[in-house]
This record gives sequence, structure tokens and C-alpha cells, in this order.
Amino acid sequence: MTREGDADALHRQGKERLEAGDRDGAEAAFRAALALDPDRTATLNNLGNLLAARGDAAGALSTFERAYALGSRTAVLLTNYARTALALDRVEDAARLAEEAVGAGPERDAGHVLLIRALGRKGDFEAACRAAEVACAGNAASGALLNEAGLIFDRVGRKRDAIRAFQQAVSLLPEEAAVARNLGDALRRAGEFDAAQAALERALALAPGSVDGLESLAALQITTGDCEEAAATAAHAATLAEPSRALELGSMRLFALTHVDSVAPDVLFEEHVRWGQLATRAASTSAEAAPEVARTKSGRKRVVYLSSDFRDHVVTRFLEPVIAAHDRTRFEIVLASTGSVVDAVTRALRERFAWADLAGRGREDARRVLRELLPDVIVELTGHSGDSVLPLLVPRIAPLQITYLGYPGTTGLGTIDLRITDEPCDPTWLDASYVERLARLERTPWAYVLQHVPPVREREAGPPTFGCFNRATKLSPTTLHMFARVLSAVPEARLVLRTRCNAASAVRRRILAAFEVFGAAERVVLQDDAPSFEEALAAYSSIDVALDTFPYHGTTTTCDALLMGVPVVSRLGAVPAARVAASILGAVGLRELAVDDADAFVATARDLIRDTTRLADLRATLRARVTAGAIGDPRSLAAELERTYAG
Repeated sequence: MTREGDADALHRQGKERLEAGDRDGAEAAFRAALALDPDRTATLNNLGNLLAARGDAAGALSTFERAYALGSRTAVLLTNYARTALALDRVEDAARLAEEAVGAGPERDAGHVLLIRALGRKGDFEAACRAAEVACAGNAASGALLNEAGLIFDRVGRKRDAIRAFQQAVSLLPEEAAVARNLGDALRRAGEFDAAQAALERALALAPGSVDGLESLAALQITTGDCEEAAATAAHAATLAEPSRALELGSMRLFALTHVDSVAPDVLFEEHVRWGQLATRAASTSAEAAPEVARTKSGRKRVVYLSSDFRDHVVTRFLEPVIAAHDRTRFEIVLASTGSVVDAVTRALRERFAWADLAGRGREDARRVLRELLPDVIVELTGHSGDSVLPLLVPRIAPLQITYLGYPGTTGLGTIDLRITDEPCDPTWLDASYVERLARLERTPWAYVLQHVPPVREREAGPPTFGCFNRATKLSPTTLHMFARVLSAVPEARLVLRTRCNAASAVRRRILAAFEVFGAAERVVLQDDAPSFEEALAAYSSIDVALDTFPYHGTTTTCDALLMGVPVVSRLGAVPAARVAASILGAVGLRELAVDDADAFVATARDLIRDTTRLADLRATLRARVTAGAIGDPRSLAAELERTYAG
């Protein structure tokens, strides 16, 4: 037999052993074939695939490179080469190779998928969307391609296009649980909650033990206010997940528990501490303090703000005016983003500030990028809300690590040194509720400066009206019971509840049932979210008094109400989430509206809505109190933060 014949036989033997599950034997056969015939591109392709499957991405890449250098341009080789380049973060190479794969033959959908994915990873979302549009034109697109198109459309906020793509993908791949889950997630983000529930039920019926499916269901339950059930769903998913993923699900569970009014403060604290201990044990190295060395040569301290929410999000509304006011001669500001959603706000931030994109990276890769930034200070902005960044911060990366803005409570993580707060929000008797030290500012830790605010209008004609524009997640049983008592105490009044979840049948039933007990359901007006933020602000013109939620206070909604001349009545509690109003209302001289119990809440709301003279005065003066006071002064807040960062 010739050497070529021997190589052919060894190549076939390698494929047979691979099909039989004998990876070691397959690799040995492929390498023996290449020893006889080094230029066999088909064998190089098979060996590259085998190495990639075994986790040797670098070895796979060099093997594909060799086949490419020998002139192989098959769609299969180009697709495999592009996929491996993308896995190694060689995004430019991956995009180029995927584009070649698209033009290499009839089986081009895999190339389109990788091209869309690579352009998205590259940050060229406009090109990624164009590639998706071109690939899906006509009726020949595969389910996998439509699914990838849906993912990129969803990422840039093209909600209807994303839903349409996922629906088409589901029709082509009716047995694929992941596609049904993607549809459910997109429907949730678009506010179509009943349809989202149906899609996620389908996904879990196809894959009952799917961690991804359970996580998506928990996210929907949180959004629609079923937080106790969400905590149970996340806990169940965590028992099925590998340790790294279990941490993320544990964080989601803590966020849900923070909204549950029946959880005792000491239990809530212990659950956070337990999560922090798990995170520390799961870390690959110990969480010892980083050496106290100068991190930058410029003499400026490098402060990295770390978040998944650098987009049109409430955290960014509070943060942007503050970081814009930082003293750039003393502080170098970097925004490190793990967020998958990109919008106009994201793009504007990327143009104005140094940017590190961590989206789509594995945890260790994201940590590597953060370490290479050489931060003096990391300020994390998520806590346990949303897509938490906390697991990235154990083991420690910066000498000083701080939690701020995104979460009203302890992280439970020993590598977080400080929480930014103030005395009204976190009085000294709450020290035992934190593992972090509390950096109490001399002013409120929130600054809220909006560029386009509709004018404060005179109260519209109609009955006395209470309002609450908080998300359904915060409408706990205690909250709804207090609101119902308020309507019972003021029989001439109505209550407007505006939340994007009111279209969900289960949410409507839950809300109205609480008021039916007091015979007040007919005086509750359920409204969906306004189409725009400006219209949402303008809706306060029909409200006399805003009612705050408990035990998780509003923050943005409280500031919005005050800006629009509407006072807010709040009930304080023994957990950090139930203390926010003490700080914000105190900053505008209305500390007396933050009361200590449910009876006082009802009495204060009743008396205030009947004091028409005071309401008229507040409508005329509250905006000036906000804009001329601490809340409207991001420069003084930036200066206080800088003193904290400087140590």
C-alpha cells in the first residue's frame, strides 16, 4: 500500500473511532495520517474539530490555520476556523472567515450565524443587524439562523423584529427548547407577559430540567411580581446547575427575596452572607486583598465603574451626571460593561468615556480584562439585581472595591469593602445588616438630573387621585394591603397603578383581589407603561399624592414624582430596601412623609390628599427643591465620592 493509501486508511480509521466515541484513538489515527501526508486538509479539519471538542482551542486554531494555508476554502473548514477564532476572541479574524464561509457554498447558514455573532462581539451592531437582515431575506433561512438573528435584534432593542425571528425559528424547530426560551425572554422584555409565560412553559415541557428555562421563568416571575415563587424557581435551578451558574442563580434568588415582605431582616442578611461564602469558596484562588501598589503611572487614580446596565436604565440615569462631573485631573474613569443590550445611551457613553466590553466573555476572561485595566478602585453598580457582576469580584481585583446605586442592601461578599450610602438610608443601627463598611456621605447618595423634563402642569380635573408608578415586582401583599386601606380611608379618592405588567392577566387578578377585600377595586385604575419616558413623567399631572412601595422602596419613581411636583408618602422598615425614602424625601424637606408603620402611612396619605392648599404649594415648589438641592447637584456628589475613592 502507498503512503497515500496508508494515510487514507488512517483517516477513515480516525473517523470510525471518533464515531465510536474513542477520542484518543481517533486523534492518534488522524496524527498518524498527517505524519504520512502532512497536506491532507480533510484530516486537518477533522483533527481541528476533535481538538476543539476536547477544549484545546489553541491547538484547533493552529490546525485550521494550517489547512487554510494549504488552500482549503471549503465552507466546512471556514466555518470551523471562524468558530474557533471567535472562541479565542480573535473577533476580526472570525468575522472575515465567516464572511468567506458565506460565499463558499450552498451550506452557508452556519457562516451567516457566525458572521452575525462575530460582528456583535466586535461591537459593530449595525453591521450585525444588516447581516441578519440579508441572511434572513426570503424564505430559505434555517431555524438556527433565524434564532441568531433574533438574538442580535433583541440585543439592540428591535423587539418586534426579535419576536418575529424567534417565532419563525420556533415554527422550524418546534422541538428546540432553547429557541422557545429565547422567544419567551423576548416577549417578556417586550411586555407581552401572557405570551411569554406560554413560550416558557413550552420550553420547560421540552426540557423539564433545563437550568436556562428555569432561569427565564424566574425572571418572568420577578418581573410580574411573583417574587416568592421566583425565589423558589431560582433555588431549584441552582440545585441543577454547575457551581459557577449556581452562583448567578443564587444572586437572582436574593434579589427576589429582597422584595418578599414575609422574609425577616436577619434571615435576609444570613442568606446574603451564605451566598458570599459560596462565592468565595467557588473562586479559583483565595480572596486576599490586592497589594497596595500604585496602579497607574499618570498619578491619577483609575476608577472602573462595572455594570451590566450601561444603557437606557435607571442606574445609568443616576450615574451619568456624576461621572461626567468627576475631576479628570485626579481620576481616570473607565466603564466596564457586561451588558448584552446596546442602545443609543450605550453608544453615547462609549464615545464619552474609556470603555471595556466584557459582554459575552466567560467569567475568567472577564476577570482577566478587568485585571489588565489595573484599577485602583472598582465600583460595582448591580449588587444582586439584574445580571449581577459580583462574581467577577472574587477573588479581589482592585485594592478598593465598592458597591453603589444598583442594590439596596449588602452584597454578602467579603471582597466588597464599602457601600456608598448616607445616615438616613442606613442609620448606625443597620450596621449589622452589612458585611461591607458603610461609607456614609454628608448628602444623599443620589443625584438625578434629566435633560428633557415636561413642565409641571396644574392638576387635571377629577377626583382626588393617589398614584404608584413602580414596577409590579415591588407590589408586595403588604403594599397592596396598605394601598387598599388608604382608599378605604379616603372613599372619594381613586388610585392609579401604572406598570408595564398590568396587561398580564395574573397580575391584574392579584392586584384587584387585594382591593376587593375593602370594596375598593372599582376605584383602582390600572394603566400600562407610557410609550415614552417623557409621557410617563407627564402622567404625574393627574396625580395628587404618590404612594411608595414596601419593603422595596421606589427610587427613580420617587425622584420622578418630586420633579413633577407630586409628594410621596412612604413607610420605612428595618431592611435597607425600606430606607431609601428617608434619604430622598429628607433631601427635599419632606422627611415627615416617610413614616414608621402602616397606620401612620394610611393617616399621612389621607391627611395630605385632603390638604389641597399644601398640595398646590408643593406642586408649585417641589421641582425647584429637587433641582436646586442635593439631588440636583451631581458635582457635590462626585466630590464626595472622590474623597471616598482617595481613601
